[in-house]
Amino acid sequence: MLQISYDWLVNKIKKIAPFIFNRFSLISLLVGLFLVIIIDCNSRSYTRSKPQLSTKVISLNPLNPRPRPIFGAHFNFADPPNELIFHMVMKDKRPILAKALRDAGVEDLRISFHGYYSHLGHQESLKLREINKLSNAFPWIPAEVFISFIKDFGFTTVLGVNVEEGPEVAVDLLKRFEKANALGLISSIELGNEPFLSARPWTPEEYAQKSAEIIKALRPFKVKFAIAVIVGKDNNGPTKIPGNDYCDRTLATLDPLVDLKNSDDIYGAVHLYSRGVTPIAIDQFNQIIRKYSKMKYQVTEYNIRLSLKGNPHLTNAYAMEFARKLNQLIMSPDIVGFWIHSFPYHAINYWTDGKIATVIGFTDSKLGEEDLTPGWHLTPAGKVHHFYQSLAWNGDILAFYEEGNVQYWVINSPTKGKLVSVLNDQYESLEKVISFGDKKLPIQVKGQEIVCYELDSGKQLSSLTLSH
Repeated sequence: MLQISYDWLVNKIKKIAPFIFNRFSLISLLVGLFLVIIIDCNSRSYTRSKPQLSTKVISLNPLNPRPRPIFGAHFNFADPPNELIFHMVMKDKRPILAKALRDAGVEDLRISFHGYYSHLGHQESLKLREINKLSNAFPWIPAEVFISFIKDFGFTTVLGVNVEEGPEVAVDLLKRFEKANALGLISSIELGNEPFLSARPWTPEEYAQKSAEIIKALRPFKVKFAIAVIVGKDNNGPTKIPGNDYCDRTLATLDPLVDLKNSDDIYGAVHLYSRGVTPIAIDQFNQIIRKYSKMKYQVTEYNIRLSLKGNPHLTNAYAMEFARKLNQLIMSPDIVGFWIHSFPYHAINYWTDGKIATVIGFTDSKLGEEDLTPGWHLTPAGKVHHFYQSLAWNGDILAFYEEGNVQYWVINSPTKGKLVSVLNDQYESLEKVISFGDKKLPIQVKGQEIVCYELDSGKQLSSLTLSH
Protein backbone atom coordinates (compact mmCIF):
# COMPACT_ATOMS: atom_id res chain seq x y z
CA MET A 1 0.00 0.00 0.00
CA LEU A 2 1.39 3.45 -1.01
CA GLN A 3 2.18 5.60 2.04
CA ILE A 4 2.18 9.47 1.53
CA SER A 5 2.48 11.90 4.47
CA TYR A 6 0.15 14.91 4.81
CA ASP A 7 3.03 17.43 5.05
CA TRP A 8 4.71 16.04 1.95
CA LEU A 9 1.45 16.39 -0.01
CA VAL A 10 0.90 20.03 1.11
CA ASN A 11 4.41 21.01 0.11
CA LYS A 12 3.98 19.53 -3.32
CA ILE A 13 0.66 21.37 -3.85
CA LYS A 14 2.24 24.71 -2.81
CA LYS A 15 4.97 24.25 -5.40
CA ILE A 16 2.60 23.61 -8.31
CA ALA A 17 -0.43 25.70 -7.21
CA PRO A 18 0.46 28.94 -9.07
CA PHE A 19 0.94 27.06 -12.30
CA ILE A 20 -2.30 25.13 -11.92
CA PHE A 21 -4.71 27.92 -10.86
CA ASN A 22 -3.45 30.36 -13.44
CA ARG A 23 -4.18 27.98 -16.31
CA PHE A 24 -6.40 25.09 -15.70
CA SER A 25 -8.78 24.75 -12.74
CA LEU A 26 -9.33 22.10 -10.12
CA ILE A 27 -9.18 19.26 -12.66
CA SER A 28 -5.73 20.37 -13.66
CA LEU A 29 -4.75 20.34 -9.99
CA LEU A 30 -5.67 16.69 -9.68
CA VAL A 31 -3.87 15.76 -12.90
CA GLY A 32 -0.78 17.62 -11.81
CA LEU A 33 -0.81 15.99 -8.41
CA PHE A 34 -1.08 12.58 -10.05
CA LEU A 35 1.93 13.33 -12.25
CA VAL A 36 3.99 14.46 -9.26
CA ILE A 37 3.22 11.25 -7.43
CA ILE A 38 4.17 9.10 -10.45
CA ILE A 39 7.45 10.95 -10.97
CA ASP A 40 8.33 10.81 -7.30
CA CYS A 41 7.76 7.07 -7.22
CA ASN A 42 10.91 6.67 -9.31
CA SER A 43 13.06 8.30 -6.64
CA ARG A 44 11.40 7.23 -3.38
CA SER A 45 11.03 3.90 -1.65
CA TYR A 46 7.58 3.01 -0.41
CA THR A 47 6.60 0.42 2.13
CA ARG A 48 4.43 -2.46 0.87
CA SER A 49 2.54 -4.72 3.22
CA LYS A 50 3.81 -8.32 3.37
CA PRO A 51 1.41 -11.25 3.47
CA GLN A 52 1.75 -13.58 6.45
CA LEU A 53 3.12 -16.93 5.23
CA SER A 54 2.45 -20.11 7.18
CA THR A 55 5.29 -22.67 7.51
CA LYS A 56 4.60 -25.59 5.20
CA VAL A 57 4.08 -29.01 6.77
CA ILE A 58 5.84 -31.94 5.07
CA SER A 59 4.06 -35.19 5.90
CA LEU A 60 6.26 -38.29 5.59
CA ASN A 61 4.46 -41.57 4.99
CA PRO A 62 5.86 -44.53 6.95
CA LEU A 63 7.35 -47.43 4.99
CA ASN A 64 7.79 -51.04 6.02
CA PRO A 65 11.09 -50.83 7.93
CA ARG A 66 14.08 -52.37 6.16
CA PRO A 67 17.84 -52.33 6.76
CA ARG A 68 19.84 -49.70 4.94
CA PRO A 69 22.50 -50.89 2.46
CA ILE A 70 26.16 -51.54 3.30
CA PHE A 71 28.55 -48.61 2.86
CA GLY A 72 31.75 -49.90 1.29
CA ALA A 73 34.62 -48.97 -1.00
CA HIS A 74 36.62 -50.66 -3.70
CA PHE A 75 39.97 -51.34 -2.02
CA ASN A 76 42.45 -50.38 -4.75
CA PHE A 77 45.79 -51.99 -3.93
CA ALA A 78 47.20 -52.42 -7.44
CA ASP A 79 47.97 -48.83 -8.49
CA PRO A 80 50.96 -46.80 -7.30
CA PRO A 81 51.71 -45.44 -4.80
CA ASN A 82 50.73 -48.69 -3.06
CA GLU A 83 50.01 -47.26 0.37
CA LEU A 84 47.21 -49.75 1.09
CA ILE A 85 49.69 -52.60 0.86
CA PHE A 86 52.40 -50.80 2.86
CA HIS A 87 49.94 -49.85 5.60
CA MET A 88 48.59 -53.40 5.90
CA VAL A 89 52.09 -54.89 6.09
CA MET A 90 53.58 -52.43 8.59
CA LYS A 91 52.24 -53.12 12.08
CA ASP A 92 52.39 -49.50 13.29
CA LYS A 93 50.51 -48.23 10.22
CA ARG A 94 47.61 -50.69 10.28
CA PRO A 95 45.59 -48.69 12.88
CA ILE A 96 46.19 -45.53 10.84
CA LEU A 97 44.74 -47.16 7.70
CA ALA A 98 41.79 -48.54 9.67
CA LYS A 99 41.01 -45.09 11.05
CA ALA A 100 41.22 -43.54 7.57
CA LEU A 101 38.67 -46.07 6.34
CA ARG A 102 36.35 -45.48 9.31
CA ASP A 103 36.64 -41.72 8.91
CA ALA A 104 35.43 -42.14 5.33
CA GLY A 105 32.42 -44.20 6.45
CA VAL A 106 33.70 -47.49 5.02
CA GLU A 107 32.38 -50.72 6.53
CA ASP A 108 33.20 -53.25 3.81
CA LEU A 109 36.27 -53.55 1.56
CA ARG A 110 35.76 -54.86 -1.95
CA ILE A 111 39.07 -56.49 -2.85
CA SER A 112 38.89 -57.69 -6.43
CA PHE A 113 41.76 -59.69 -7.87
CA HIS A 114 40.82 -58.30 -11.32
CA GLY A 115 42.78 -60.97 -13.18
CA TYR A 116 46.15 -59.59 -12.02
CA TYR A 117 46.54 -61.00 -8.49
CA SER A 118 46.72 -64.63 -7.45
CA HIS A 119 46.96 -65.57 -3.81
CA LEU A 120 49.10 -68.54 -4.91
CA GLY A 121 52.13 -66.31 -5.46
CA HIS A 122 53.94 -63.72 -7.52
CA GLN A 123 54.66 -66.00 -10.48
CA GLU A 124 51.01 -67.07 -10.75
CA SER A 125 50.05 -63.40 -10.66
CA LEU A 126 52.37 -62.68 -13.58
CA LYS A 127 50.74 -65.49 -15.59
CA LEU A 128 47.30 -64.05 -14.90
CA ARG A 129 48.36 -60.59 -16.03
CA GLU A 130 49.66 -62.02 -19.30
CA ILE A 131 46.43 -63.98 -19.95
CA ASN A 132 44.29 -60.94 -19.26
CA LYS A 133 46.58 -58.46 -21.06
CA LEU A 134 47.01 -56.30 -17.95
CA SER A 135 50.01 -54.21 -16.90
CA ASN A 136 49.39 -53.48 -13.20
CA ALA A 137 52.60 -53.78 -11.18
CA PHE A 138 52.50 -53.89 -7.37
CA PRO A 139 54.28 -55.57 -4.44
CA TRP A 140 52.77 -59.04 -4.03
CA ILE A 141 51.44 -59.87 -0.56
CA PRO A 142 49.93 -63.05 0.91
CA ALA A 143 46.14 -63.14 1.23
CA GLU A 144 46.65 -63.69 4.96
CA VAL A 145 47.79 -60.07 5.31
CA PHE A 146 44.41 -58.84 4.08
CA ILE A 147 42.52 -61.47 6.11
CA SER A 148 44.22 -60.47 9.35
CA PHE A 149 43.66 -56.77 8.66
CA ILE A 150 39.90 -57.02 8.22
CA LYS A 151 39.61 -59.42 11.13
CA ASP A 152 41.68 -57.31 13.52
CA PHE A 153 39.87 -54.07 12.69
CA GLY A 154 36.31 -55.29 12.20
CA PHE A 155 35.74 -54.88 8.46
CA THR A 156 33.88 -57.21 6.12
CA THR A 157 34.73 -57.89 2.48
CA VAL A 158 33.42 -58.53 -0.98
CA LEU A 159 36.08 -61.00 -2.05
CA GLY A 160 36.72 -61.02 -5.78
CA VAL A 161 38.09 -64.27 -7.17
CA ASN A 162 39.58 -64.95 -10.59
CA VAL A 163 37.16 -67.10 -12.56
CA GLU A 164 39.99 -68.18 -14.86
CA GLU A 165 41.86 -69.81 -11.94
CA GLY A 166 39.07 -72.32 -11.45
CA PRO A 167 37.31 -73.91 -8.45
CA GLU A 168 40.35 -75.56 -6.85
CA VAL A 169 42.14 -72.23 -6.38
CA ALA A 170 38.95 -70.63 -5.04
CA VAL A 171 38.53 -73.46 -2.52
CA ASP A 172 42.14 -72.98 -1.38
CA LEU A 173 41.45 -69.28 -0.75
CA LEU A 174 38.29 -70.01 1.25
CA LYS A 175 40.16 -72.56 3.35
CA ARG A 176 42.58 -69.81 4.32
CA PHE A 177 39.66 -67.67 5.49
CA GLU A 178 38.26 -70.69 7.32
CA LYS A 179 41.59 -71.35 9.03
CA ALA A 180 41.62 -67.74 10.25
CA ASN A 181 38.02 -68.08 11.48
CA ALA A 182 37.07 -65.30 9.06
CA LEU A 183 34.47 -66.89 6.76
CA GLY A 184 31.78 -64.81 8.45
CA LEU A 185 33.52 -61.64 7.25
CA ILE A 186 32.82 -62.41 3.58
CA SER A 187 29.85 -60.42 2.26
CA SER A 188 30.05 -62.25 -1.05
CA ILE A 189 32.40 -63.97 -3.46
CA GLU A 190 32.46 -61.74 -6.54
CA LEU A 191 33.08 -63.83 -9.62
CA GLY A 192 35.61 -61.95 -11.72
CA ASN A 193 35.46 -58.29 -12.68
CA GLU A 194 33.50 -57.00 -15.67
CA PRO A 195 34.07 -60.03 -17.94
CA PHE A 196 32.23 -58.18 -20.72
CA LEU A 197 35.05 -55.58 -20.76
CA SER A 198 37.95 -58.01 -20.42
CA ALA A 199 40.55 -57.92 -23.18
CA ARG A 200 40.83 -61.70 -22.76
CA PRO A 201 37.84 -61.74 -23.80
CA TRP A 202 35.05 -63.73 -22.08
CA THR A 203 31.94 -64.89 -23.90
CA PRO A 204 28.85 -64.87 -21.66
CA GLU A 205 28.52 -68.65 -21.91
CA GLU A 206 32.14 -69.30 -20.89
CA TYR A 207 31.93 -66.82 -18.02
CA ALA A 208 28.70 -68.41 -16.74
CA GLN A 209 30.05 -71.96 -16.99
CA LYS A 210 33.30 -71.15 -15.16
CA SER A 211 31.37 -69.22 -12.51
CA ALA A 212 28.98 -72.13 -11.98
CA GLU A 213 31.89 -74.47 -11.30
CA ILE A 214 33.17 -72.14 -8.56
CA ILE A 215 29.71 -71.62 -7.04
CA LYS A 216 29.17 -75.38 -6.76
CA ALA A 217 32.61 -75.89 -5.21
CA LEU A 218 32.20 -73.11 -2.64
CA ARG A 219 28.60 -73.68 -1.55
CA PRO A 220 29.71 -75.99 1.31
CA PHE A 221 31.37 -72.92 2.89
CA LYS A 222 27.90 -71.26 3.21
CA VAL A 223 29.01 -68.03 1.54
CA LYS A 224 27.11 -65.80 -0.88
CA PHE A 225 28.12 -65.02 -4.45
CA ALA A 226 27.95 -62.05 -6.81
CA ILE A 227 27.67 -62.69 -10.54
CA ALA A 228 28.62 -59.87 -12.95
CA VAL A 229 25.64 -58.40 -14.81
CA ILE A 230 25.33 -55.56 -17.30
CA VAL A 231 22.62 -53.72 -19.23
CA GLY A 232 22.66 -51.48 -22.27
CA LYS A 233 22.38 -51.51 -26.03
CA ASP A 234 25.99 -50.55 -26.78
CA ASN A 235 28.15 -53.20 -28.40
CA ASN A 236 31.52 -51.43 -28.21
CA GLY A 237 33.10 -53.92 -25.79
CA PRO A 238 35.72 -56.53 -26.77
CA THR A 239 33.05 -59.17 -27.46
CA LYS A 240 30.90 -56.77 -29.53
CA ILE A 241 27.86 -58.15 -27.69
CA PRO A 242 25.32 -55.55 -26.44
CA GLY A 243 25.05 -55.38 -22.66
CA ASN A 244 21.43 -56.56 -22.57
CA ASP A 245 22.28 -59.62 -24.66
CA TYR A 246 25.42 -60.38 -22.63
CA CYS A 247 23.41 -60.31 -19.41
CA ASP A 248 20.58 -62.44 -20.80
CA ARG A 249 22.94 -65.06 -22.23
CA THR A 250 24.96 -65.20 -18.99
CA LEU A 251 21.87 -65.90 -16.88
CA ALA A 252 20.33 -68.29 -19.39
CA THR A 253 23.51 -70.38 -19.20
CA LEU A 254 23.90 -70.09 -15.43
CA ASP A 255 20.28 -70.87 -14.54
CA PRO A 256 20.22 -74.64 -15.14
CA LEU A 257 23.76 -75.10 -13.78
CA VAL A 258 23.16 -73.64 -10.29
CA ASP A 259 19.32 -73.62 -10.09
CA LEU A 260 19.33 -69.85 -10.30
CA LYS A 261 15.56 -69.49 -9.97
CA ASN A 262 15.57 -71.15 -6.55
CA SER A 263 18.86 -69.77 -5.24
CA ASP A 264 18.97 -67.20 -2.45
CA ASP A 265 22.78 -67.10 -2.19
CA ILE A 266 23.49 -65.17 -5.39
CA TYR A 267 23.60 -61.41 -5.90
CA GLY A 268 24.01 -59.43 -9.08
CA ALA A 269 27.31 -57.49 -9.12
CA VAL A 270 26.36 -54.13 -10.65
CA HIS A 271 28.62 -51.26 -11.70
CA LEU A 272 26.97 -47.84 -12.02
CA TYR A 273 28.66 -44.70 -13.29
CA SER A 274 27.62 -41.21 -14.35
CA ARG A 275 24.06 -41.24 -15.74
CA GLY A 276 23.66 -44.81 -14.49
CA VAL A 277 23.65 -43.71 -10.84
CA THR A 278 19.85 -43.69 -10.71
CA PRO A 279 17.03 -46.06 -9.70
CA ILE A 280 16.07 -46.22 -13.38
CA ALA A 281 19.19 -48.33 -13.98
CA ILE A 282 17.96 -50.87 -11.41
CA ASP A 283 14.63 -51.05 -13.24
CA GLN A 284 16.55 -51.83 -16.43
CA PHE A 285 18.42 -54.67 -14.71
CA ASN A 286 15.16 -56.05 -13.35
CA GLN A 287 13.60 -56.20 -16.80
CA ILE A 288 16.17 -58.84 -17.77
CA ILE A 289 17.10 -60.50 -14.50
CA ARG A 290 13.61 -61.08 -13.11
CA LYS A 291 13.05 -63.62 -15.90
CA TYR A 292 15.67 -65.80 -14.22
CA SER A 293 16.10 -64.78 -10.58
CA LYS A 294 14.84 -62.76 -7.63
CA MET A 295 18.43 -61.76 -6.80
CA LYS A 296 19.22 -58.41 -5.21
CA TYR A 297 22.20 -56.29 -6.18
CA GLN A 298 25.56 -55.34 -4.76
CA VAL A 299 26.74 -52.17 -6.48
CA THR A 300 30.40 -53.17 -6.23
CA GLU A 301 31.55 -50.11 -8.17
CA TYR A 302 29.83 -46.75 -8.52
CA ASN A 303 30.64 -43.11 -9.04
CA ILE A 304 28.60 -40.12 -10.22
CA ARG A 305 31.26 -39.45 -12.88
CA LEU A 306 32.56 -41.78 -15.56
CA SER A 307 35.89 -39.98 -15.43
CA LEU A 308 37.30 -37.95 -12.55
CA LYS A 309 39.67 -35.94 -14.72
CA GLY A 310 40.11 -32.56 -13.09
CA ASN A 311 39.40 -34.06 -9.65
CA PRO A 312 35.82 -32.80 -9.19
CA HIS A 313 35.61 -34.90 -6.03
CA LEU A 314 37.70 -32.25 -4.28
CA THR A 315 34.77 -29.81 -4.47
CA ASN A 316 31.59 -29.25 -2.45
CA ALA A 317 29.52 -29.17 -5.63
CA TYR A 318 30.49 -32.78 -6.38
CA ALA A 319 29.80 -33.78 -2.77
CA MET A 320 26.25 -32.37 -2.80
CA GLU A 321 25.44 -34.09 -6.10
CA PHE A 322 26.95 -37.30 -4.72
CA ALA A 323 24.83 -37.01 -1.57
CA ARG A 324 21.57 -36.41 -3.43
CA LYS A 325 22.07 -39.20 -6.01
CA LEU A 326 23.21 -41.70 -3.39
CA ASN A 327 20.01 -41.03 -1.40
CA GLN A 328 17.89 -41.93 -4.42
CA LEU A 329 19.74 -45.22 -4.87
CA ILE A 330 19.61 -46.06 -1.16
CA MET A 331 15.84 -46.08 -1.49
CA SER A 332 15.89 -48.90 -4.04
CA PRO A 333 14.83 -52.03 -2.11
CA ASP A 334 16.79 -54.19 -4.57
CA ILE A 335 20.19 -52.78 -3.52
CA VAL A 336 21.95 -54.31 -0.51
CA GLY A 337 25.21 -52.40 -0.63
CA PHE A 338 27.42 -49.79 -2.31
CA TRP A 339 31.17 -49.89 -2.89
CA ILE A 340 32.41 -46.55 -4.18
CA HIS A 341 35.19 -46.58 -6.72
CA SER A 342 37.75 -46.29 -5.21
CA PHE A 343 39.82 -45.99 -2.07
CA PRO A 344 42.17 -44.06 -1.93
CA TYR A 345 42.22 -42.75 -5.50
CA HIS A 346 38.72 -41.49 -6.23
CA ALA A 347 35.83 -39.76 -4.56
CA ILE A 348 36.01 -40.09 -0.77
CA ASN A 349 39.66 -40.10 0.30
CA TYR A 350 43.23 -39.52 -0.84
CA TRP A 351 46.71 -40.12 0.58
CA THR A 352 49.68 -37.80 0.23
CA ASP A 353 53.32 -37.74 1.24
CA GLY A 354 53.34 -33.95 0.95
CA LYS A 355 54.53 -34.00 -2.66
CA ILE A 356 52.22 -36.30 -4.60
CA ALA A 357 48.64 -37.23 -3.78
CA THR A 358 46.48 -40.14 -4.89
CA VAL A 359 44.27 -37.99 -7.12
CA ILE A 360 44.10 -37.81 -10.90
CA GLY A 361 47.46 -36.48 -12.07
CA PHE A 362 48.90 -37.00 -8.58
CA THR A 363 48.44 -33.30 -7.84
CA ASP A 364 45.82 -30.56 -8.14
CA SER A 365 45.74 -26.78 -7.72
CA LYS A 366 42.76 -27.20 -5.38
CA LEU A 367 45.07 -28.83 -2.83
CA GLY A 368 46.57 -26.22 -0.51
CA GLU A 369 49.29 -26.51 2.10
CA GLU A 370 46.98 -28.07 4.70
CA ASP A 371 45.58 -30.50 2.12
CA LEU A 372 49.11 -31.75 1.42
CA THR A 373 49.95 -32.54 5.03
CA PRO A 374 51.37 -36.10 4.84
CA GLY A 375 48.76 -38.76 5.53
CA TRP A 376 45.12 -39.53 4.72
CA HIS A 377 42.57 -36.86 3.88
CA LEU A 378 38.80 -36.86 3.45
CA THR A 379 37.29 -35.21 0.41
CA PRO A 380 33.97 -33.35 0.76
CA ALA A 381 32.25 -36.48 -0.60
CA GLY A 382 34.09 -38.50 2.04
CA LYS A 383 32.56 -36.28 4.71
CA VAL A 384 29.13 -37.02 3.23
CA HIS A 385 29.87 -40.75 3.16
CA HIS A 386 30.85 -40.71 6.84
CA PHE A 387 27.87 -38.51 7.81
CA TYR A 388 25.53 -41.00 6.12
CA GLN A 389 27.15 -44.20 7.36
CA SER A 390 27.62 -43.09 10.98
CA LEU A 391 24.47 -41.04 11.54
CA ALA A 392 21.95 -39.96 8.90
CA TRP A 393 21.48 -43.45 7.38
CA ASN A 394 22.68 -45.51 10.34
CA GLY A 395 19.52 -47.52 11.00
CA ASP A 396 16.44 -49.09 9.47
CA ILE A 397 14.78 -46.99 6.78
CA LEU A 398 11.34 -45.68 7.84
CA ALA A 399 10.47 -42.91 5.33
CA PHE A 400 11.77 -40.89 2.40
CA TYR A 401 10.38 -37.95 0.43
CA GLU A 402 11.87 -35.80 -2.32
CA GLU A 403 10.53 -32.43 -3.43
CA GLY A 404 12.59 -30.58 -6.03
CA ASN A 405 16.13 -30.23 -4.70
CA VAL A 406 15.17 -31.10 -1.13
CA GLN A 407 15.12 -34.60 0.37
CA TYR A 408 13.69 -35.74 3.72
CA TRP A 409 14.14 -39.14 5.35
CA VAL A 410 13.63 -40.97 8.64
CA ILE A 411 15.57 -43.87 10.08
CA ASN A 412 15.41 -45.84 13.32
CA SER A 413 18.90 -45.61 14.79
CA PRO A 414 20.03 -48.53 16.98
CA THR A 415 21.31 -46.08 19.61
CA LYS A 416 19.54 -42.73 19.10
CA GLY A 417 15.94 -43.61 18.29
CA LYS A 418 14.18 -42.08 15.28
CA LEU A 419 16.28 -39.59 13.33
CA VAL A 420 15.06 -37.15 10.68
CA SER A 421 17.50 -35.85 8.08
CA VAL A 422 17.07 -33.12 5.48
CA LEU A 423 19.20 -32.39 2.42
CA ASN A 424 18.73 -28.88 1.06
CA ASP A 425 20.39 -28.57 -2.36
CA GLN A 426 19.16 -24.99 -2.81
CA TYR A 427 20.86 -21.66 -2.24
CA GLU A 428 17.91 -20.50 -0.11
CA SER A 429 17.37 -21.52 3.51
CA LEU A 430 14.53 -23.89 4.31
CA GLU A 431 12.00 -23.65 7.13
CA LYS A 432 9.41 -26.44 7.42
CA VAL A 433 7.53 -28.62 9.87
CA ILE A 434 8.10 -32.36 9.41
CA SER A 435 5.17 -34.58 10.34
CA PHE A 436 5.88 -38.25 10.96
CA GLY A 437 3.58 -40.50 12.94
CA ASP A 438 2.26 -38.47 15.87
CA LYS A 439 5.30 -36.16 15.94
CA LYS A 440 5.79 -32.73 14.40
CA LEU A 441 9.34 -31.44 14.03
CA PRO A 442 10.13 -27.80 13.13
CA ILE A 443 13.32 -27.67 11.05
CA GLN A 444 15.58 -24.93 9.73
CA VAL A 445 18.19 -25.84 7.13
CA LYS A 446 20.62 -23.47 5.46
CA GLY A 447 21.15 -23.51 1.73
CA GLN A 448 23.37 -26.41 0.54
CA GLU A 449 23.32 -28.11 3.91
CA ILE A 450 22.48 -31.58 5.25
CA VAL A 451 21.07 -31.68 8.78
CA CYS A 452 20.13 -34.54 11.11
CA TYR A 453 17.58 -34.14 13.95
CA GLU A 454 16.41 -36.33 16.80
CA LEU A 455 12.66 -36.73 16.24
CA ASP A 456 11.49 -37.10 19.84
CA SER A 457 13.48 -34.23 21.34
CA GLY A 458 13.65 -32.00 18.25
CA LYS A 459 17.38 -31.58 18.91
CA GLN A 460 19.68 -30.99 15.95
CA LEU A 461 22.40 -33.64 16.25
CA SER A 462 24.74 -32.63 13.44
CA SER A 463 24.99 -30.80 10.14
CA LEU A 464 27.20 -30.72 7.07
CA THR A 465 27.54 -27.55 4.99
CA LEU A 466 28.51 -27.95 1.33
CA SER A 467 28.38 -24.36 0.06
CA HIS A 468 29.72 -23.82 -3.44
